[in-house]
Amino acid sequence: MKKLNKLSIIGYGAGDAANNLAFTTATMFLLVYYTDVAGISAAAAGTLLLVV
Repeated sequence: MKKLNKLSIIGYGAGDAANNLAFTTATMFLLVYYTDVAGISAAAAGTLLLVV
């Protein structure tokens, strides 16, 4: 198997970082929405995010 060059490694790392940032932002928004707007308890909202 061919080794990846440094530019490809940095590109994959940057893409993964952007994906994790988007996922974390959406998850944190949902947690605040569930607890403040929908009125679900924090424990139930955390369990919901864990299961789904």
